[in-house]
Amino acid sequence: MEVHPLISSDFLPRQPTREPDRSFVVRASIGITHLLVASIGVGAATACALYATQAAVHPFIPSFGHHLAAQLLLTLPGYPLQALDGLFLGFLLAKRLGGRISRFAWVAPLGVAVLVWLNEPERSIFFEHLRSDGTCRPGASCFNKAVLTLMVVSSTFYSMGAIAGMRKRIK
Repeated sequence: MEVHPLISSDFLPRQPTREPDRSFVVRASIGITHLLVASIGVGAATACALYATQAAVHPFIPSFGHHLAAQLLLTLPGYPLQALDGLFLGFLLAKRLGGRISRFAWVAPLGVAVLVWLNEPERSIFFEHLRSDGTCRPGASCFNKAVLTLMVVSSTFYSMGAIAGMRKRIK
């Protein structure tokens, strides 16, 4: 390989160095960030985005008010809006922050849901909210478990987005 005369002779093209290993504190804080965003942040971000959209769309479609926005957020079976937002946020944050722990953000919410279900199995059917017959409405007996179901669904889709985002991470 011929070297340019102005470049030092000991300069050789080399493989890029690996990103130095992060300290335990940095890895733990990234893991906690992924867990909080996956379980709580996805639902909050979806609500903020939907209410911001509602404010912009309401002058053109007067029937799209706060009541309809709340129904879209909480009564659609399977939480499809939160699932899409979880995929998007998981992809973006895994690309930006990294952290292999983001692939396992679903474990803690599912563990909490299982512990609550084991504590009161006769009354709590978490995933009744995923049924498509529309029987779980605000005020129904299954609606009090919507928060846990939402956390499990959003963190699962967050982890799926993070798996896709970790393939090519921004450095």
